[in-house]
Amino acid sequence: MPVKRQRRPTHFELIPMIDVMMILTLFLALMAFMPQSPHAMETELPSAKSGTDVPMNMTVELSKEGIIKVNGKSVTVGQLGPTLAPELKKTPELTIILAADRRVPYEQVMLILDTLKQNGVARISLAVGAGGEEPKPLP
Repeated sequence: MPVKRQRRPTHFELIPMIDVMMILTLFLALMAFMPQSPHAMETELPSAKSGTDVPMNMTVELSKEGIIKVNGKSVTVGQLGPTLAPELKKTPELTIILAADRRVPYEQVMLILDTLKQNGVARISLAVGAGGEEPKPLP
């Protein structure tokens, strides 16, 4: 005669599932507030009514603190030319997109533009935000 085994009642552990859901919620919340690009700086672009999309080749970012980044890599004004030189040799018609924060002094933007021109960059575009509302006076 076969011996009947007695099954243990199924026990559902709720605490580990709550832990997993909490970690998943935390992960999703953190990812929602991450910058779009891994090397993005916080720059507040000026807006313009007439702007066109330019195919991105290289981006030079200038933050309000004066930090210069070329495709996410921090450089000084003196390193800007040597950093761009290899790309300019590969692509002579390279378009540089200058994304300067709207609070950056005009002299700094002109310094970057002059440096780019002196290093053989023929095509420079200025990045602007969409919208085109009237500019607000700076504090």
